[in-house]
Amino acid sequence: MKDFRTLRDRALDRDHLYYEEAIGAATLSMVYDLFNCHARERGVLDSSERTSNVVERLVALLETGSAKTHRQVSWYAEKLSVSPKYLSETVKRLTGDSVVYLIGRYSVPILVDYLKDDTYTFTQISDAMGFSSLSYFSRFCRKHLGTSPSAYRLKVSVGGDLEG
Repeated sequence: MKDFRTLRDRALDRDHLYYEEAIGAATLSMVYDLFNCHARERGVLDSSERTSNVVERLVALLETGSAKTHRQVSWYAEKLSVSPKYLSETVKRLTGDSVVYLIGRYSVPILVDYLKDDTYTFTQISDAMGFSSLSYFSRFCRKHLGTSPSAYRLKVSVGGDLEG
């Protein structure tokens, strides 16, 4: 009822310099309150246009190839003008995956392409992908490929499978 009274009061204040914007804001506030009541009753958290937009923009950014050199959640949060915590929570809630996982989905294929081309040294790959050190590059490979860069390259060159 409070939202209806606020909306009525705004509608009566035609002298307000931002009349249409005030009506819109009061209406939007009422809609969010209705969504909140519905979600609490149903136990469902529907995504808002803003949260869906953040995830869409993240994916669009990843599709540009940014994951080649940018793998930090904070970098993506800054580009999307949100906090890292908000980005992480929103992506997890809407997709079920973490931001780090999504970044990996885009950066690992780039890494694999580099590793398949033996004309690149590990130092060149590390530099091209913006790793701070060869050690970090190697840890990233172990985490995402399950093996070291050299073992992965050997596997690819002989066409065999790795054990373990």
